[in-house]
Amino acid sequence: MRRAAWLSLVLAGVAGSASAAPMSFEEAAARVAAEAPALKAADAGRRAAEAGLRDADRRPNPTAELEVENFAGTGPYRGFDGTEVTALIEQPIELGGKRRARVAVAQAEIALAVAERQSEQRRLLAELVRTYSNAAASRARAAVAAEQVEAAETLAAQSARRLAVGDIADVEHDRVLVTLGEARAELERAQRETEAAERSLALLVGSLERIQADPSFLTTSGADPARIAIVTADDARFAAMAERDQARVAAARAERIPDLTARGGVRMARDEDAVALIAGISVPLPLFNPGRARVAQAQAEAERASFAAEAQRREARRTAERALGNWRSARRTLETVERQTIPAAERLVTLTERGYRLGALPYRDLADARTSLYTARRSRIDALEQAANAKADLAEVTGAFSDLGLTVTQTRSEAP
Repeated sequence: MRRAAWLSLVLAGVAGSASAAPMSFEEAAARVAAEAPALKAADAGRRAAEAGLRDADRRPNPTAELEVENFAGTGPYRGFDGTEVTALIEQPIELGGKRRARVAVAQAEIALAVAERQSEQRRLLAELVRTYSNAAASRARAAVAAEQVEAAETLAAQSARRLAVGDIADVEHDRVLVTLGEARAELERAQRETEAAERSLALLVGSLERIQADPSFLTTSGADPARIAIVTADDARFAAMAERDQARVAAARAERIPDLTARGGVRMARDEDAVALIAGISVPLPLFNPGRARVAQAQAEAERASFAAEAQRREARRTAERALGNWRSARRTLETVERQTIPAAERLVTLTERGYRLGALPYRDLADARTSLYTARRSRIDALEQAANAKADLAEVTGAFSDLGLTVTQTRSEAP
C-alpha cells in the first residue's frame, strides 16, 4: 500500500498533471465526433451540394429587352417623332435533357459528400485511437520509470547505511548512485514524452487543457482482428464518385445539343401610332465547337477516377494486411512477455535482492536483474500500443471499430 501511494503521488505529478484533465477514450471519441472542424467542413460541403441540387433543378431565366430606335438623328429622325420602341422577352428552351442531367450530377454530388464525411470520420477516429494509445502508453511507461526511481532511491538509502558501517566499498555505493541518476533521467524523459503525447491528444480533441489518457485503454479487448472481413469501407465513396463521373459524362453529352431561344414582344411606331407583335426563334450553330472535347474530357476524368479508386482499394487491402501482421506480432510479443519474461524477471529480482542483502551477490547482478524487469514491462507496454495502432489501421479501412473493442460515437451528417 505504501508503494501504491508513492506511485500515485509520483504519477500525479507526471509532467505537471495538475493541469491535465482525465478523459476516457469514449469521451474523447464523442467530443471528436461532435466538434471536429473537419466533420463540420464536411457537413458544410453537403449543404453546398444540396444547394447545388436546388439550383440545378431550375429552368434558365428569361431575358427582358427594350430597344429604342430612330430618335435624335437628322432629317426625318430629328427629335422623337419617328421613334420606334420594341419590347422583347427571350426564353431559352433547353433540349437534350440538360436539366435532368444537371440534377443527376447534383444528386451524385450529395451522395459523394455524405460518403466523404463518413470516410473523414473514420480517419479521425482511427487517428484518435493512435493518439490516445500513444498518450496512454507514455503515461504507463512513466509509471514504470517512477517505480524504477522508487526502487533505486530505496536501494540508495540502504547502500548509504551499509557504506557507513563498512559493509560495502565506495565503488559499490557509487554504482548505486549512478543507477539512481539514470533512473531519474529516465523518469524525466518519460514525463516529457507523456506531456507531449497528452498535448497532442488535446489538440486532436480540441481541448485547451492537456488531456490525461487512461492507461487501461491499452488492454481493451475485442474480436480477433483476423476474423474481421477485409472489406473496404470506402466502397460507398468509390461508388458515389463513379456515379458522379458518369453523370458528368451524360451532362457533357447533353450540352452538345443546341438550345433554342424563343423571342416574343411588341413594336410601337410613334409616327404611325401603331403597334405590332414580334416573334422569333434562334438556335446556335455548333460549327467551331461541337462539344466533343468536353465529352472526351469528362470520359477521361471518369476513367482517371476509376483507376484512382482501384489504387486506393488495393492500398487499403495492403494496409489491412499489414495491420493484421502487426497485430499478430504484437500479440505474440505480449503473450511471451506476460507469460514468460515478466514472471521470470520478477523471480530473478526477488532472488538477487535476497542475495544482495545477504552479501552473497554484488550490486551489479541486482542492477542487471532490475533492468531486465523494467525492460520487460516497457516491452509489454510497447506491444499493447502496437496492437492498438494495428486495430486503428484496420478499423480505418473496414469501419469495424466496435468489433475491435473500440467504443466510438459515429455521427451522421446533418439532415437536409
